[in-house]
Amino acid sequence: MATTHDSIKLTVLNGPNEDEQLLLLSADSDRQQQENEHILLSTREAETRGNLAEKFGSKWIFGGCILIAAILTLLTPLAARTHVGLLVAVRVLIGLFQGPGYPSAAALWGKWIPPAERSTVPAAAQSGTNLGVIFATPLVSIMSDSTFLGGWPSAFYVFGAISCLWFVGWCYFGFSSPDDHPRITNKERIYLTKHSIINTRKQTLQAWRLIFNISAGIGAFGCIAYCILFNGEEQPWNQAHFQHGDRTSSS
Repeated sequence: MATTHDSIKLTVLNGPNEDEQLLLLSADSDRQQQENEHILLSTREAETRGNLAEKFGSKWIFGGCILIAAILTLLTPLAARTHVGLLVAVRVLIGLFQGPGYPSAAALWGKWIPPAERSTVPAAAQSGTNLGVIFATPLVSIMSDSTFLGGWPSAFYVFGAISCLWFVGWCYFGFSSPDDHPRITNKERIYLTKHSIINTRKQTLQAWRLIFNISAGIGAFGCIAYCILFNGEEQPWNQAHFQHGDRTSSS
């Protein structure tokens, strides 16, 4: 006669029932599909945003994204008091407008950073993101516990205002390329232009062909991944192992 311990052991060995197996397999398939879609969409979005930066100027794409995100940050407390759905929408929009920042920053680095500094300047700029989190996190906690500007809303007001002030300085000091900068010497301009890895004035048909071929390859990969994932069949569990568990528990 099986004891209570044997019954528990048998239940564990038998694993999920048929319906639970189907749910687990479905969840795993959906998770894998979401991961593939995230990779594909991120690649296509980065490509699109990089093209926007080259067309309209990296300065305005980068600065405009920061400004819009700052304004939405200032509106976050109001959205939170109005409706939770509006709050979620505002935070989603902030993420969408911050997305083009990295491709446009890469376009700026390609035009402004000399070859000898391309291994250090982007890394230093990226580390600024982590430093910002390190210093801002305790400040947000302090402001949230205070009565300044209503407590927790002060974190959104302060950092949103700082970002708006940054945009004012960016409009004066930032430029998309050395050719647009009025305050550098001709020697500096020639040197930077000569070593620029991005030249928007020399786009050729061959370059656009390469972009089309890469996009077609990404699309083909997405179709193949979709077909493979959604043509899978339910796989049975290790029945021999479970049957061995049944015999062990029954004895």
